[in-house]
Amino acid sequence: MRLRHTPALLGLLVPMGTFACSDANIVNPRLVDLIEHNAGPMNSPMTELSAAPEGCRSVASASAVRLGGTTGDMRCNFDEATAQLACRTAAGDLSQTTTSEFASVSDFVEAAILGKVTSLREVRQEGGTTSIVSHEFDELGRLVKSSEERALGNVVYSYGDFDALGRPQSAQPNAATRATFGCDAPPLSIEYSDEVGTVAFHHLLPSACGSADFSLVEYYDLLGNRVRVERDGADGSETRFEASALSAQVACE
Repeated sequence: MRLRHTPALLGLLVPMGTFACSDANIVNPRLVDLIEHNAGPMNSPMTELSAAPEGCRSVASASAVRLGGTTGDMRCNFDEATAQLACRTAAGDLSQTTTSEFASVSDFVEAAILGKVTSLREVRQEGGTTSIVSHEFDELGRLVKSSEERALGNVVYSYGDFDALGRPQSAQPNAATRATFGCDAPPLSIEYSDEVGTVAFHHLLPSACGSADFSLVEYYDLLGNRVRVERDGADGSETRFEASALSAQVACE
């Protein structure tokens, strides 16, 4: 398998912009149909999600979610034929669809490793706008670059300081990104805690920004599904996202 993540990582690493795209079909409509067909009712009883067999990955297909003080649901489907994961989130006024594209089913399965980035690109549609984040990898399959398309210019990060599993522990914006976005695109240090299932993105704000450093911490269950996101800073902790899985889909290499 190649070392290529879940959609969560770059959505927090690089703040998503408002890049407008005229291609209304950029999110595979077949995947959206599958989400609606395969996900059970959100008021169904909570199910016990079991570990997937060797060479397989269990991913939440239907979840109850809370964004701040707003509740809703998230429904996902992985299409093995196209190696694409599509997730639709609806909570209050928010209606968002995210499609993550993988080179193979093997890469998707490997994304269950905590903090492992394996997708080629992620496309998010919300409120009539489309955001695209593309990923690049070195010859060892390690994430070395991400680029988000924005109207004001691309937000580009380079990654390094890899751990034994090939996960980057630092991220640096390039010169053009620093010049255009300044304090909105600071350097990052990334910390993985495999024992408790967390990935922490520490935002290292330059002193000129006049703001204290803060961290965005993602919490994952034993199956690799994101269950909570918190913002931790000098002013305390705030829960940004919570999810409780109701059903799961298993995908195998």
